[in-house]
Order: sequence, then C-alpha cells, then structure tokens
Amino acid sequence: MTSTPASFATFLDLLVEANQGWARNASVLGFVFADRKFSSRDGSDNALAVFDSGAAWMAMTLQARTLGLYTHGMAGIAWDRAHAALGMDPEQYALCAGFAIGVLDTPETLPEPARAMERPSPRRPLAEIWRQVG
Repeated sequence: MTSTPASFATFLDLLVEANQGWARNASVLGFVFADRKFSSRDGSDNALAVFDSGAAWMAMTLQARTLGLYTHGMAGIAWDRAHAALGMDPEQYALCAGFAIGVLDTPETLPEPARAMERPSPRRPLAEIWRQVG
C-alpha cells in the first residue's frame, strides 16, 4: 500500500482507541504479517513464519534506534478488520502486530490517560525481573 494521508488514516483506524490517541503523531504506522507459505519453494507451510516475522521486527527496531528513531509494537489493533482493510488474504498471511515508528516526544503532548501512564512508568523495575546468572 502506498503511503498517503488516506492510507495513514486507514492504518490509524485499525488501532484501538487508546493507541490512536498517541499513534496519530507517529511518522510511520504499519502492520507485521507472516507469510504462512513458502513462495520460493513448493508452496508448503512455513511453520516458522511468525518467528521469522518477529526477527524481522526486531531487526527493524534495532535499525530505527541506530537512526535515532523509536518503535512501538502494538497488540491493541482491530484484529477482526485488519486483513480486509489492508487487502491481505487471511489464509496466506498471519497478522502478528501493529507498530509505530517516529521521534521521541514528550509526555505532555499525549492525551489523557496515556499521559498519566508515562510517569511513573507502570512497568516493573528491571531489578525486579533481571537475574544475573553465574
């Protein structure tokens, strides 16, 4: 799909309302799909398609940081409408997640309640979940 204001609006509409509030300011919105079949082989099932798509997402995220950009993966998407809205065959392509890419902004630009979620972070401190081995 070629990027236009109309396609950005379509992508934004496929996010749940909570994600739309802040994602509307992202530079890029997209969706990760996994091709369930090997097109370069005999069309057999690709059992690792979702794994491969996750690895591609990670590579894109690392490249974005190298370029000074930030990414945000999202599960809060319209799972029931995305395939049709994006013209993707659900039998061939598994929808994995949505994502946003852009520059880091300040929490003050976010709508409530997204702003309140930023400070303090509701996530557990790293010291609580990290255990050094050895």
